[in-house]
Amino acid sequence: MNEPEIFDLIIASNRMRESLNRIESKVDFLSKPLSQQLNKQFLTSDEAAKVLKISKRTLAKIRYEGDLQFIKIRRRIIFAASDLERYLNEQKN
Repeated sequence: MNEPEIFDLIIASNRMRESLNRIESKVDFLSKPLSQQLNKQFLTSDEAAKVLKISKRTLAKIRYEGDLQFIKIRRRIIFAASDLERYLNEQKN
Protein backbone atom coordinates (compact mmCIF):
# COMPACT_ATOMS: atom_id res chain seq x y z
CA MET A 1 0.00 0.00 0.00
CA ASN A 2 1.39 3.39 -0.85
CA GLU A 3 1.16 6.57 1.21
CA PRO A 4 -1.86 8.19 -0.54
CA GLU A 5 -3.92 5.03 0.00
CA ILE A 6 -3.05 4.96 3.71
CA PHE A 7 -4.05 8.62 4.10
CA ASP A 8 -7.32 7.92 2.26
CA LEU A 9 -8.03 5.05 4.66
CA ILE A 10 -7.26 7.24 7.68
CA ILE A 11 -9.55 10.00 6.40
CA ALA A 12 -12.32 7.50 5.67
CA SER A 13 -12.01 5.92 9.13
CA ASN A 14 -12.14 9.37 10.78
CA ARG A 15 -15.30 10.25 8.86
CA MET A 16 -16.85 6.93 9.85
CA ARG A 17 -15.99 7.54 13.50
CA GLU A 18 -17.57 11.02 13.34
CA SER A 19 -20.70 9.58 11.75
CA LEU A 20 -20.96 6.91 14.42
CA ASN A 21 -20.56 9.55 17.14
CA ARG A 22 -23.39 11.62 15.60
CA ILE A 23 -25.63 8.53 15.41
CA GLU A 24 -24.81 7.63 19.01
CA SER A 25 -25.72 11.12 20.24
CA LYS A 26 -29.01 11.01 18.30
CA VAL A 27 -29.88 7.62 19.78
CA ASP A 28 -29.09 8.92 23.27
CA PHE A 29 -31.29 11.96 22.65
CA LEU A 30 -34.21 9.93 21.27
CA SER A 31 -34.05 7.42 24.13
CA LYS A 32 -34.85 10.19 26.63
CA PRO A 33 -38.46 10.91 27.58
CA LEU A 34 -40.23 13.42 25.34
CA SER A 35 -40.27 16.09 28.05
CA GLN A 36 -36.48 15.95 28.29
CA GLN A 37 -36.09 15.94 24.51
CA LEU A 38 -38.18 19.08 24.25
CA ASN A 39 -36.58 20.57 27.34
CA LYS A 40 -40.04 21.86 28.23
CA GLN A 41 -42.73 20.84 30.64
CA PHE A 42 -45.64 22.44 28.79
CA LEU A 43 -46.33 23.07 25.12
CA THR A 44 -48.72 25.30 23.23
CA SER A 45 -51.21 23.87 20.75
CA ASP A 46 -48.89 24.77 17.86
CA GLU A 47 -45.95 23.02 19.50
CA ALA A 48 -48.04 19.98 20.48
CA ALA A 49 -49.36 19.60 16.93
CA LYS A 50 -45.81 19.69 15.57
CA VAL A 51 -44.63 17.09 18.08
CA LEU A 52 -47.53 14.79 17.25
CA LYS A 53 -47.16 15.55 13.52
CA ILE A 54 -50.82 16.39 13.13
CA SER A 55 -52.78 19.51 12.21
CA LYS A 56 -54.07 21.88 14.86
CA ARG A 57 -57.61 20.90 13.87
CA THR A 58 -56.86 17.21 14.47
CA LEU A 59 -55.32 18.14 17.82
CA ALA A 60 -58.50 20.02 18.72
CA LYS A 61 -60.58 16.98 17.77
CA ILE A 62 -58.42 14.68 19.92
CA ARG A 63 -58.72 17.15 22.78
CA TYR A 64 -62.50 17.44 22.33
CA GLU A 65 -62.88 13.63 22.35
CA GLY A 66 -61.05 13.52 25.69
CA ASP A 67 -58.15 11.41 24.43
CA LEU A 68 -55.54 13.99 25.41
CA GLN A 69 -55.45 15.96 28.64
CA PHE A 70 -54.89 19.69 28.49
CA ILE A 71 -54.87 22.76 30.69
CA LYS A 72 -56.83 25.89 29.86
CA ILE A 73 -55.56 29.16 31.27
CA ARG A 74 -57.90 31.95 30.28
CA ARG A 75 -58.18 31.42 26.53
CA ARG A 76 -54.87 29.65 26.12
CA ILE A 77 -54.63 25.85 25.91
CA ILE A 78 -51.42 24.10 26.89
CA PHE A 79 -50.38 20.46 27.05
CA ALA A 80 -48.02 18.76 29.46
CA ALA A 81 -45.16 17.08 27.65
CA SER A 82 -45.73 13.99 29.80
CA ASP A 83 -49.34 13.81 28.56
CA LEU A 84 -48.18 14.01 24.94
CA GLU A 85 -45.71 11.23 25.60
CA ARG A 86 -48.42 9.08 27.21
CA TYR A 87 -50.74 9.72 24.25
CA LEU A 88 -48.02 8.71 21.76
CA ASN A 89 -47.35 5.51 23.68
CA GLU A 90 -51.06 4.68 23.76
CA GLN A 91 -51.27 5.16 20.00
CA LYS A 92 -48.37 2.74 19.45
CA ASN A 93 -50.23 -0.01 21.34
